[in-house]
Amino acid sequence: MSDFRAEWVERHINRTLTEFQGQAVAMLCDAMRCGPYDFASTFRRAKWEFGMGVSFIVRDDLSTFDADGLTRLVVGAHEQCIRVSVEGAGPRMLRISMWPRKGREGAMHERHPTIEQAVERIRASLGVGRE
Repeated sequence: MSDFRAEWVERHINRTLTEFQGQAVAMLCDAMRCGPYDFASTFRRAKWEFGMGVSFIVRDDLSTFDADGLTRLVVGAHEQCIRVSVEGAGPRMLRISMWPRKGREGAMHERHPTIEQAVERIRASLGVGRE
């Protein structure tokens, strides 16, 4: 595993992470603009086998611009072909779950669009951008 954040988590929780689990750690840290040590308890309590994915509970908020964690999470998911789900997990807590996708083609549960494809599809469904 080459990412220092995944290596830190492995040492901290005394567990070997899969390539995808390491990728999920890095994506969460990138989205939240922090190091893995800022989420030490999150990684200790993570559900590392959440179906075919991983699930974290964080004490933070996600937004789109001024504190852009939500935008960073969404763009990262589209760049890396990772399905992300965000849901409430208690007062001031969010569950962020991630599942790997095989690529850009295939069945719904196998593929993940680029951010450009997703924006185009959503704009079309909203009737935005039409003259």
